[in-house]
Amino acid sequence: MNTNKTLAALTTLAAALLVANVADAAEDAKTTAVAADRYHEAHVIERVRTGKKANAVFSAQPAALAQGADVVFEARSVSGSEETVRWRCVARDNVEECLGAPLSLEYRTADDKITLTVIVVPERPDVMLASAE
Repeated sequence: MNTNKTLAALTTLAAALLVANVADAAEDAKTTAVAADRYHEAHVIERVRTGKKANAVFSAQPAALAQGADVVFEARSVSGSEETVRWRCVARDNVEECLGAPLSLEYRTADDKITLTVIVVPERPDVMLASAE
């Protein structure tokens, strides 16, 4: 695997990977660009709970992944210093495998925020991915 070629492709992915939070209809959607140009670098998008929001909603535009790379998405409820994993998905070919349809997570009573972590990892065989989950 040519690391420079893969990282160049990841930079292309970074330009295309946009994660949006759809607020209520009266508000504009909040969009965050994720610059995923290094393996194992965690990018965290936070959606802080406000009184009027019932859900945190995340989605992404379709973006092909570089050959030899996977993207791990993980959503967590955060309450004080405690975090609970609520959803996890590994995209192998395209970001839309995980976030093509909006991910909507209802805030739990104790939630201060919901976070979405995005990590690019070297491609692994299915057996390794299953054991990592």
